[in-house]
Amino acid sequence: MSDSSQNQPCVPGCKAPVPTELVTEGLCVLHFLLLTEKACSEMRHETAAGGLLEARRTEIENYVTASAAKLACFATDGCAYPTR
Repeated sequence: MSDSSQNQPCVPGCKAPVPTELVTEGLCVLHFLLLTEKACSEMRHETAAGGLLEARRTEIENYVTASAAKLACFATDGCAYPTR
């Protein structure tokens, strides 16, 4: 794992370090996963309702791809991933 930003707070009351890969989000791994799961759940409901515009579908695909890449980088001890 990459060096963590020990002095950067995650959310109020959270003492977990923010890994380098998640500094832009300002979240520890647990809170990043929880936020991503919530967002994906909302997107699943939106997708199931149907009628998505192509632009929104692309937006969802980009979010899922970027989130997966960040998680993979953290899990594999850091890597360079494309940012959009």
